[in-house]
Amino acid sequence: MRFANQIWNTYRDNPILQDISETLIGSGIAAGGQLIFTDMDPGEIATSTAIGAALSMGARPVGTSIGRRIGAGIDKAKPDALNGISKYFPVTKEGFERSKQGLEALGASPDIKKGTEELLQAKRNYHAIRPDGTERGNAETLLSYYGNTRADNFAQYGFAALSPLIYGEDVTNEESLDSTLKI
Repeated sequence: MRFANQIWNTYRDNPILQDISETLIGSGIAAGGQLIFTDMDPGEIATSTAIGAALSMGARPVGTSIGRRIGAGIDKAKPDALNGISKYFPVTKEGFERSKQGLEALGASPDIKKGTEELLQAKRNYHAIRPDGTERGNAETLLSYYGNTRADNFAQYGFAALSPLIYGEDVTNEESLDSTLKI
């Protein structure tokens, strides 16, 4: 059990490890989709998956940075702009507290509550808490979080969707093969 706790604690406290594991899951989804829905060969799928994963990992910090900058600007111009909706997002302070209350109301087991709260707090530590320990505004928190978690999806799945166009068979070769087989 200690080893499992060490793995969990390492995952929970390391945003880069969280990003890597989420990117690996996305890689599996992208590769599976290409395998099922395209005529790409295994080498093309592997290459596409590797490029998509690299794009994903590169997009996360960019999305986070852009989200933080835009959000900080919104918080500065209108500090209460997202206060009405912040309670619906567990990465915000109010949303985190409501999530804990929701787990309690659902009768979640102590282990489920503890694990969920730890994971949500880890996301909050990265997106909602500044290095000096102060709380970011709601817009900065939300846009940082969604910039991080959506920029990678856009990059990874976007490249996966375009890969068949890049790696796909040349139509003229298929037509040539078809006409050869008919003779």
